[in-house]
Amino acid sequence: RPLKTLKRRLTQKQRANRIKHIERRKQSH
Repeated sequence: RPLKTLKRRLTQKQRANRIKHIERRKQSH
């Protein structure tokens, strides 16, 4: 079971989402 990969993938997605959010906020400002 690729549990480690799944967890890693999830974290990566979260990280990307967070970065995107920050960028959007910065741009809005």
